[in-house]
Amino acid sequence: MKGIEIIRARTKDDAAILIGRMIKSESGEIVLVLPKNSILIADLNSLKILKSEAESVDKILYISSENEKIKSFAEKIQLPIYGAAAPAGVKKEKPVKIKVMMDIAPPSVSAVPAQRTGDFENESADEENNGQEKDWESDETPNTDSDYGPDDSNEFGGDGDRFSEGSGNDSGEDLPSEGNKEPAPEITLAKSDNLKLERDIESFYKEPQEKSKIRSVKEKPKFKISQRRILTALVGGGLAFFLAALYLILPKADVKISLKKLPLDLQIQTAVSKNISSPNLASGILPGQYFLLTKSGTKAIETGSAVPQSGAAPSAPQKAGGSITIYNAYGAAPQKLIAQTRFETKDGKIYRLQRAVVVPGAKMSGSKLTPSAIEASVVSDGTGDNYAIGPSYFTIPGFKGSPKYAGFYAESSAKMTLLPAAAQSSTETPPGKTQAIEKTKQDLENELAGSLKNDTLNTFKDSDFKLIDGASSITVKSFKADANSVSMSITWQAIFFNEKDFRSLIDYAIVKKYPVLQNFDFKDNIAYPEAAKADFKKGEIYFTYELKKDNALNPDLAGLKKNLAGLDENGMRDVVSGTNFVDSATISLWPFWVRRSPKNPDKINITLDSQ
Repeated sequence: MKGIEIIRARTKDDAAILIGRMIKSESGEIVLVLPKNSILIADLNSLKILKSEAESVDKILYISSENEKIKSFAEKIQLPIYGAAAPAGVKKEKPVKIKVMMDIAPPSVSAVPAQRTGDFENESADEENNGQEKDWESDETPNTDSDYGPDDSNEFGGDGDRFSEGSGNDSGEDLPSEGNKEPAPEITLAKSDNLKLERDIESFYKEPQEKSKIRSVKEKPKFKISQRRILTALVGGGLAFFLAALYLILPKADVKISLKKLPLDLQIQTAVSKNISSPNLASGILPGQYFLLTKSGTKAIETGSAVPQSGAAPSAPQKAGGSITIYNAYGAAPQKLIAQTRFETKDGKIYRLQRAVVVPGAKMSGSKLTPSAIEASVVSDGTGDNYAIGPSYFTIPGFKGSPKYAGFYAESSAKMTLLPAAAQSSTETPPGKTQAIEKTKQDLENELAGSLKNDTLNTFKDSDFKLIDGASSITVKSFKADANSVSMSITWQAIFFNEKDFRSLIDYAIVKKYPVLQNFDFKDNIAYPEAAKADFKKGEIYFTYELKKDNALNPDLAGLKKNLAGLDENGMRDVVSGTNFVDSATISLWPFWVRRSPKNPDKINITLDSQ
């Protein structure tokens, strides 16, 4: 391999094309002339590849270009720049004698760009006239047009000129210009290099004419949408829609289960006491909160049009009256009963005390209590023959809810008789007025008690404290009535308990009777019964809660779906078999190729077997 060969790269020549041309070269030294706008600028690492490939075939590669980026990168990777001054201490190589054949004329003038035609015509004319070869020694890059295309016409000069005036070459030496009126020299290469140069020139002229035109202004490419692109977009969109539909629809899991049934039937005896601080579940005793509150009030009497204006009794059906015996079996202390105190029969008829009485205290004989008694007259609230009752047993409704309700009672030994109209009137208070007073008293009592109860419940509205019926009592401490109003003072006492403690007692009782329900958690709403007994002096109440339930095993289907999500069929069967409310189950995954349940629990369908 002898001599040096010049390879002129076109603008669009990439590294692969240039490597191919470089390997085909028979010269040991190659000068690669790169245009100023070469595509290699986009990836300067291509120069490294070119250098490496040249070294692999034992060739020396030189770079020649006016692009500063290419020069700078070439220096960085130590790729020699042809014609550049050698670094200090490095001996400049001897100029290479290049022999170029200039007697190759283009196949036709029309196949060559207009700007270059003149140059080749001149060279052809010179060759016909002289028919000679000329040797030329130079340090700069030889400037032949044999190996670059029409896009590179401005690499080293303007249109039609081999070099622009004053541009020089890479070594900085000036070449003869047209002003010197000297004929263009013939550059000759060694005979071994002629074939390569001729092939390059021939390929240059064989390029299509439209590619050799030099455009001063680069046209903007027109954006066109081909039918192929439209079809591709439609197919891609349809595929994406299809995949989205598959994701939303598939896969799916169907689980059909049969529930286990375990009915509950038990009675829970419960005591609430203010004297303990923590639940005793084994004994059924819960801690309670005892309240004793007092409130006073006054209310105007509303007589209404039914009250007569005189002391005479109205013409109405007759009332019944008679004598009763009032007993004190409660305690040794006497008990005062005011006028109009109510006495109630077992069938709900009301009779009222006509005069205030004091029931003597019971007598104690050792540990035995002997009730005391006193007789008093009563008159029925209602009228008619049905109030003319025979011997009867009476209770005092005003004591209901307290221990006195059972300790004070009355009995009649004779039949009640219908009273004449005169006997129904009283010189002290007309009957209509008496009824109005009693009604106003009862209304005021209810208002005061309701106010105390509501105030206490509002205090515990954000807590679990419960007050059941029969766990509170009202006692009238004082009462006074005048012509226009009534006044009274009452005490309200009640015993509360915590519902959380009662639920713990229910769970304990269920597990005790049904051991299979370990860790049972009762979550149903509780309908509390009325207290069977209340002892406010001791601060205790007693009631019985009856629990009946068709099935104690509440199916948590939402929780089961979450546990099944994302499992294979074996894992799903393990979860189902370990669920306490499932007796049996069938599992199916759809479509048939699906091997795992969906990760989304909403796509798992659980149905209950009705049998």
